[in-house]
Amino acid sequence: MRAAGEKQVETLYGVGAQMATLALFGRPRGYGEDGKPNTYGMAPTTRLIFLGSSSERQVVPKDATHGFSSWDIYELDPRELTGTQQGLQIGAMGHYLSGTYSRNAKIFDRTQGPGNDHPVIIGFMHKKLILSGHHRSATALLLGEPVIARYKHIS
Repeated sequence: MRAAGEKQVETLYGVGAQMATLALFGRPRGYGEDGKPNTYGMAPTTRLIFLGSSSERQVVPKDATHGFSSWDIYELDPRELTGTQQGLQIGAMGHYLSGTYSRNAKIFDRTQGPGNDHPVIIGFMHKKLILSGHHRSATALLLGEPVIARYKHIS
């Protein structure tokens, strides 16, 4: 699964819930006389929309993330983030893009706790790596909002 390019990330910034869902998960199923798609099916998963890959996480020293539940909370620009997982699920994105989710509401992953109350992002080697909270970070990107995340920069 390849990650999105920088231009794609910028293009998706602030597109909104409806366009984002179609852009990420829509697959053409029917075509009009002009040859353009006119009906779509929805795939259950899509590739990650952030630059980066799951191998990015492996470069972070293991002890660097200890105590992350006490890291300060910041507003971060989602266009500056690097993903560390392979993709996104339509169910989770639908939950966050539905408009019923707020920053204080229940998260899609039912294992809510101090490590999951906000996305966890670490600054390392000139990158801001998403360790947890890819779907919430993607939602912020698609809605054109900052990511409210636990963040720490390490050397």
